[in-house]
Amino acid sequence: MRLLLIELYRGNIDPFAKGFKHNSDYHKILTRIVENQKKLQDMLSDEQQELLKALSEESNRLCALAEEDRFIDGFRLGARLIQEIRDESDGYMDTEILLE
Repeated sequence: MRLLLIELYRGNIDPFAKGFKHNSDYHKILTRIVENQKKLQDMLSDEQQELLKALSEESNRLCALAEEDRFIDGFRLGARLIQEIRDESDGYMDTEILLE
């Protein structure tokens, strides 16, 4: 456990450093988004493009906040699961008697 904490502290663990598989649903949707964004940009004036860019940046910030919150929730749930797994006194049977 200590090694994992050291790696996390040193910045060697990055939960966002993941790629995606080509031909996956993620890749297909991302490709469509990029294609549609290019088409839309070609139809807009410079001022409208700036507005679209600002909207996109704010949307990305909102998504990042939501992802951060989900990450924290998932981490907390994992910690609670580990805590509960380690608690052997929460059942109806006495595990010490069973082990003798």
